[in-house]
Amino acid sequence: PSLQPVLREVNGLLSRRPLPTFTGWQMTTYHQVPWVDGWDAFKSAAEEVRSFERSHDGAGQTVDALLWRHWNIAWSVNLVTTRQPSRRFVGVECGVGDGLTAHFATSQALDDHGKTVELHLYDAWTGMRDGLLTESESEMVGAYSTLSMERTRHNLSRFADHLDWHPGYLPQTLDTDAPTEVSWLHVDLNSAAATTEVLKFFWPRLADEAIIVFDDYGWTYFDDTRLAINEFLDDRQGALLPLPTGQAFYFC
Repeated sequence: PSLQPVLREVNGLLSRRPLPTFTGWQMTTYHQVPWVDGWDAFKSAAEEVRSFERSHDGAGQTVDALLWRHWNIAWSVNLVTTRQPSRRFVGVECGVGDGLTAHFATSQALDDHGKTVELHLYDAWTGMRDGLLTESESEMVGAYSTLSMERTRHNLSRFADHLDWHPGYLPQTLDTDAPTEVSWLHVDLNSAAATTEVLKFFWPRLADEAIIVFDDYGWTYFDDTRLAINEFLDDRQGALLPLPTGQAFYFC
């Protein structure tokens, strides 16, 4: 798989076909990328994360390969800041890692200069435990053991005044100074049970027209998470939009 982008370019040159406009995150397209016009905050954030220190667990994809995933993050934040009348943006991220997603989200929120921006970050910053994992998720035990909260703090130091840190395993840390009204929720936990607990906790705290972004919804090896999300949302009003990046938006 790591050679596929190079092989596509070689094949395109030999056949004189146009090169893909984007390759990454197990996607390839010849269509125009959506951030071609405008999106200055997103483009600046993409350049800034190139200098991030990244753990071994988070270094599997290059910044360029992650661009479409992160544009989805920026787009969802932009929608929240433009359609909600409140001058306050309160976001929550459950599963922070090295801070790349948090960087794009905060950059985009601050692009609306009239907004007060507050982002709450939940992560254990250590290896995953067996307690809440399903049988199909059991191979994740110990994953992310090379994460470091200090490294993530350094990566996000430019936004220090806008960030609230909640270190520890979920769901135990949910009650620690959690925000009472959330306009944007990002869930990236690789665990169906933990995802359900986060949804149960934050659902009554979601503001009108809030957006939930699920990172693991469409990944076949996290299918238990998709099923858990579907079960939780089954009798609730809103609209779920699965995306080709494996993410999904839920519009409240």
